[in-house]
Amino acid sequence: MKYTRYDLKRKNTDGIMFAVVFVGILILAFFIGSIVSRVVYSNNKIGTANVIAPSKVKDNDKAIGEGGTVKFIALQGGMYKTKEYEDSMKNKLTGFGNPFMISEQDKGTRVLLGIFIEEHAVKWEKELTDKNIVPSKMTFELKNNSECMAEISAIIDANLKVLTKLMDKTVQSYKTEELKKYCANQKAVDKSSTNYNELNELKEYIKNLPPELTKEKAAENYVFIYNILKKVNVK
Repeated sequence: MKYTRYDLKRKNTDGIMFAVVFVGILILAFFIGSIVSRVVYSNNKIGTANVIAPSKVKDNDKAIGEGGTVKFIALQGGMYKTKEYEDSMKNKLTGFGNPFMISEQDKGTRVLLGIFIEEHAVKWEKELTDKNIVPSKMTFELKNNSECMAEISAIIDANLKVLTKLMDKTVQSYKTEELKKYCANQKAVDKSSTNYNELNELKEYIKNLPPELTKEKAAENYVFIYNILKKVNVK
């Protein structure tokens, strides 16, 4: 009579190996799922503000702060005296971001795409030119020769980062909590400083922003920054 031999020890070992592999697959799936969910969340239509910090100025490779001159550039699609042309250019620029308009007495209305630090202005200028829109540039130079001016430059830079984020077609709004914290944490400066009033005006405006800044409010924010830059621009 023949007997069939069962290797019970090996069978148990195979079972343990199967369990280990199965648990390993579950852990790996959880890890991959976490990464995917983060990516999806980061591309969500509601933008979430990250840490707002001053950008580096490309021409001198220094962080925006005291010392040196900082340039902010407004890209203008055109200047018109007829509403029909204003609206036509605004519609064209809407395909790129959140344009805004500045009316100047006896001159007409400027239609602008946005305000940028130099390196971002170069990028958007190319984007417009590639679509046969040749923008003109308005350059605002801020001389950071005091703590007051350095803070103005840094706060404007942080605000513009939020507005630039809103140019992304997948972002409908952007949380302003971090921007407000960044602005509130700036050091107190001498009240006798040149442009002290403009600094306070800027801080107050940021403080009163809504919890989330929407695309519809971007133009209003740009107009405010434009007017501040006109006041503190190096003559």
